[in-house]
Parts: sequence; structure tokens; C-alpha cells
Amino acid sequence: MKRYYHALLLVLFPCLLLWPVFTGGILLPAHLLADVYPWRTGNPADLVPWNPLQFDGIIQFYPWRLFAAEMLKSGYIPLWNPYEFCGTPFLANSQSAVLYPLNVLFLIFQPAYAFGVSAILHLSMTGLFLYAFLRRVSGLGAGAALLGGAVWQLSTWQVSWLALPSFLDTSAWIPLALLLAHRLASRPSVARAAALGLCLGVMMLAGHLQIAVYGMLLVGAYAVYRAFAERMRLFAVVGLGLLTLTTAFAIDAPQLLPSLELSRVSHRAAEKPSEGGYQGYVRLATPAYQLITLIAPDFFGRPGDRGAVSATQNDPAGAAAYHGETAYWGATNYAENACYVGIAALLLWLIGVAGRLRSSTEVRFFLVTGLVALAVGLGTPLDRLLYFGIPGFSHTGSPARIFCVWTLAAAVLAAYGAQEVFEKRARYGVAAGGFAAVAAVLAAVTAMSLANAGGQPITAILGALGASLRIGIAMAIATGAVLWLHVRGSLRPAAVQSLLVALVAVDLLAVNYGYNRMATMAQVFPDTPAITWLKEHAGSARIMPANREWSLYKAPNAILPPNAATVYGLREVQGYDSLQTAQYKSFAAQLNGGADPSPRENGNMIFTNGNVTKWSQLAGAEYIIAPPGANPAGATYVGPDAVIYTDTGATLLTADDTVQPRIEHISPTRVLIKGSGPVIISDQWYPGWTATQAGKPLAITQGPAVFSTVTSTSPDPIDMRYDPASFRSGLYLALAALASLTALATCWLVAWRRVRG
Repeated sequence: MKRYYHALLLVLFPCLLLWPVFTGGILLPAHLLADVYPWRTGNPADLVPWNPLQFDGIIQFYPWRLFAAEMLKSGYIPLWNPYEFCGTPFLANSQSAVLYPLNVLFLIFQPAYAFGVSAILHLSMTGLFLYAFLRRVSGLGAGAALLGGAVWQLSTWQVSWLALPSFLDTSAWIPLALLLAHRLASRPSVARAAALGLCLGVMMLAGHLQIAVYGMLLVGAYAVYRAFAERMRLFAVVGLGLLTLTTAFAIDAPQLLPSLELSRVSHRAAEKPSEGGYQGYVRLATPAYQLITLIAPDFFGRPGDRGAVSATQNDPAGAAAYHGETAYWGATNYAENACYVGIAALLLWLIGVAGRLRSSTEVRFFLVTGLVALAVGLGTPLDRLLYFGIPGFSHTGSPARIFCVWTLAAAVLAAYGAQEVFEKRARYGVAAGGFAAVAAVLAAVTAMSLANAGGQPITAILGALGASLRIGIAMAIATGAVLWLHVRGSLRPAAVQSLLVALVAVDLLAVNYGYNRMATMAQVFPDTPAITWLKEHAGSARIMPANREWSLYKAPNAILPPNAATVYGLREVQGYDSLQTAQYKSFAAQLNGGADPSPRENGNMIFTNGNVTKWSQLAGAEYIIAPPGANPAGATYVGPDAVIYTDTGATLLTADDTVQPRIEHISPTRVLIKGSGPVIISDQWYPGWTATQAGKPLAITQGPAVFSTVTSTSPDPIDMRYDPASFRSGLYLALAALASLTALATCWLVAWRRVRG
């Protein structure tokens, strides 16, 4: 009965963290839409603290999940997205996660609401998976395993990335993979290797390849360590390891093969690993002084709080001077540096290390992996091994995202520390001294670094640190009091377990609650007068926003940012994707008169500046949308939210025929065209498109620019379909792998029933 009680708690904690979901709250940063046009009101008081990283949740993940759900419900596999980049591969973008099994939630629930349901499910899963690992592998008691699961699922790393669901969806499977790796090493078999491969395959399908790489490196290192501990034969290690990886990549093949095909022609493909690139990569690492957040998570402020504003005589509240600045003033972004696991957990981490370092190889393994993860996140020379040693790794994001490994390792060691306490074997003096030493070093490094960088007095910095440590000091005192009463024998063991788990949960819930601001359904891409006008007039024509500015620090002067058009069923020449094609980025530069189409702050975005040229006409950009205040001369719509111009020279189809070609039918993966002679389709050329006319194949050639040309020889309709061989091949591999796994499971079930019978 107790294990069910613990399981319920690991479900309850995420429910408490995201409680507004149960009252209809939407776990999307939709409030940030108020910082950009056409949703921006023009009143500075309505701006919210700008957070460009969280903005990806509403401008990337929501359009992708919505589009995928709508297409699947309509009977289409969303292989192609006709709304962005003048058409672009969709499933091949790994973070679209079309094939991830648990994304079925976006078909069951309204997609916007499903984000909250999915987050609660995955937080619960990952806590339960770590609980099972700690119970079955590490042999810890139920209370210690419960504490470790709570630390992992409620850590600031998990919570601060919830706006980008692929982070949690991927990391949630790591503890289960560790459990399966241990089972494989302890009793090697084909079935157990296949089970581990299935888990890793699902983890990769979840969409975030950087986190999947970190997870596979951790699981691989753990599997090898356990194999040597169990004295497995080298032949068995290599053979079962290859089977595991083969199964994993076969399961992921329908997603992986199209992604590899796209990555080879993406804008990042030309960026080969170089010393200059490496220096840029480590500049994104967490500075050493930022580790003060291990004990004071909000020392640098919270990104959801307003930054300072300067009051004026006419505006005493300072609203007129506010531009959406955030109160967060630390390095890069709050989420990129998130590493807080709680004061109680950090104390227990030290107790676990002090008590079991010599006796437990598991403790030594997770201590080393956790410290290595911290070192990589800080941009030490260890980063070179990943950057230059793993193909494609140089194209990933911030090194500090490896803090997911630190957080998991810290949760495991905190559980060991809790077990030491429960068994009354804890070395409290060593742990207390170690905690004081760590806190002193972090405070000194932070004070000296910030004083040197900003010229502030060290005393002022230490004073600010002391103010931010009030909750931490209270938690340390409360934890110390529980441990002291336990040593005195004043508390029963069950009470000690309950109090320590409660302290961990209260600490992390207090720090993290409200970090992800809930929205209402009405805030999720509401219609504005300009949007309504475009939906009534644009049809299948494309729109071209006039954007020239983006910002990491304040609300940008931008309109209809890339990917937003997808939500409204509008086609655009902009786009936002980390795997956009290099050819389209070059074409977008032509659209902008040679200027870089990506803002300096984000190389994955494509902005257009609204200039009407022969290239914009060839792209079918009939409607140019500019922020309010633009010159109204010649505009077809002027409103408080936008100014829209119409270019009647833009066309989606161009042909030599005297009869104007026309689109007879259009869907995400099929276009039916009426026209003869060379017909230029203003959709981006990409491998996988085929064309037939009266059942006979037609050649599709690239050009002019990035577009496609089909030469027809009769007045019959041209039938164009997108059916990439990479997806079909991957699908066959996945089906073969699933069939093999089903056969293995059937054989195991039959054998098990015979033993039982």
C-alpha cells in the first residue's frame, strides 16, 4: 500500500505545481503575444516582461502542435508545412515530434489545453521512473526514493523549460532507460536489449536531439560501467549494445531519416566545427558566478517580473518608459542556467557523498557524472570532446543544457543522503561543513566576478545575496532542525521521512510555482482586425511582414512574427525553424536586398523587411503587413494593429500559356494545377515532390531561385505530391522493429505462462 501512496505523491506534486490546468488554465506563454504586433495595444502599461526563450513556446511549439493535430485529424501525415518558408518539410523538423506516441494528447484534447496535460503527465512519469530506478537498482528505501523522484521532477531545470515541451518529453525517459540498462547488465538477454532500445527510440522521438544525446551518453556510460561491474564478456557487451542501438534507431527511423536529409541541406550544414565556432559555443556557457543559483535561485531576478522603469513628471508610474524589460539580469536566459535542486536536497547530496563515497560504486558514478555535467555547462575544455567529437553536436544550443544530467545525478545522490539519514549513519558534521564551504566559495566567486564586471562594491553584492538567501536560510534551518530532532530520537522514522520529503517539495514548489504563467484560451492567438481582414482576403496568397528588429531584452518592434501565420491558416514568406534550408535563407536575403534575413539575436528566424521586388512577387507575397504607424499611402488596410499593402503583381503560379494557370486543389502534401507549358510554382523546391499528368511522370526542376518548375505537355491537370523516400524507408524500418519486438514479447509471455502454469 505504501508504494501506491508514494506513487500518488509523485503525481500530486506536478498537479500542485500546475494546479491552474485543472481550472482551464493554458500552459502556454501566450501573454508574451502582447509584446508584438498585431496583438500589441500601443499602451506601454500593457506590455509584459519580455522572455524570448519562452516566446518559442507560443510561436514555435503551439503552431507546430496545432498544425500536426489538425492534419492528423484530417487524415494526413503532416510531412510538409505549406504555411512557412514558402513551404518547408514539417515532420523532418525533429521538434515537431509528429510520431512521438504521447503527443496523441494533442488529438484527444484541444491542442492549447493539451500542453498542460502533457506537462503533468511527463513530470509524473519522470518522477515515477526515477523512483523505480532508486528502489530496484540502488536498493534504497521507499522514502529515500520518493525524495529523489521529487527533486528530479520539481527541479528548476525541468520547470523552467516547460514552455518548450520537447525538453521535458525527452528528459522524462532518461531514468527509465537507466533502469533498463541496469537490468540488461545484471542479466543480459536479447529481450532486455530490445526493451532498452525501444525506450531510447521513444526518447529520440520526443523531439529534442540535444537532450536525447545527453541522455544517451549518460545511459551508455552507465551501461558500460554496470557491464564491467557485472564482469560481462566483451562480446556480449558489444553485441547487445549494437542490438540496443539498432532497435533505438530503427524505432526513430521515420523521424530520424527525414531529419538527417533536411540537416544536410539546412542553413547549419555549412557551419563545420571550427575553433571560431567553438569559441562562440562556449560563450553561451554558464559563467562560474551564476552557480550562486545553487543556493539562491532568484539572486539574478525572475524573468517574469518587470524590470526597473524610470518615472517622469508626466508619468509618475513610469509606464511610458517601460518597454517590456525583464527583471532578470543574469547571463543569457534564466532557463539556460537553471540548476537549483533545493537547499534540503543539496544538504542531503553532501550527506550521501560523505557517507557512501567509499562503499558505493553507484554514488561514485553519479558524483562523477554530475560534476562532469557542471564542468561542461561552465564551458571548460571538456566541451571540446562534445563539440568536435560528436558529429552534428556543434549545431546544438547552449552547453548549460547539460545541467539536466547534473540535476538527475543530484537527485540520485540526495536520495542516498536521505537513506543515510533514515539509517542514522549520516555524517552530519562533514555535510554541514561542506555546505558552508560550498556556500562561501559560491558567494566569494559571485561577489568578485560581479564587482570586477560592473564596478559594484563587494559589500553591496553580498548584501543583495543575503537578501535573496532568506528563504534558503529558512529551509536550511528547517532541514537542520529535522535532522537534529532525528538524532535526538524525538521523531519517529516515518515522521522524519515525511518531513524531509515535505521540505524538498515545499522548497521547490515555492521557487517554481508561477514561473510558467498560465494563459486563458482567449489569449492564445486572438483575432485582431488586421488578422480578420487577411483571413477574408488572402486566400492561398502569401503575406510578407515588414520586420527589421528583434530583441533579447525588451519587447521588439515586430509584427506577426514567423510561424504565427500557421495558426490562422495564412501562408507566409517568413519562418522560424532550427532546420530551415540553406537555399531559402539565401533567397530571403535576396528578398531583403542582400541583407541578412536573420536577426542578430536569433539565426534560426527568417525576417522579411517588406520590400516589394520581383522576388517577392515570384514568392506570391501579395499582402505586405507593417506595424501601425507605417506610411498609409497606398495601403489597403489601415488600423490600430497594422498597415497592410497589396501587391497585385504577386502570383503563386507563372506560365507561358496564354491561359492563366490556376490551382484546382491544394492540401499539405498535394497540389493539383491547371496549366500547360513550363509552370513555375511559388513553393520551395525540395526532394520528395513528384508530378504526374494523365498518369505520366513529369520532371520537377529547381528554379528560378528556390522555386519549382514543372513543364506540362497537355491541358490535363498536373498532380504534385510530396512523398519522401526517407520517410517511407524509415517507416519500413520502424514497422520491422515493432514486429520483431512484438514477436519477442509474445515469446516471453508464452514462456512466462508456462513457468506459472
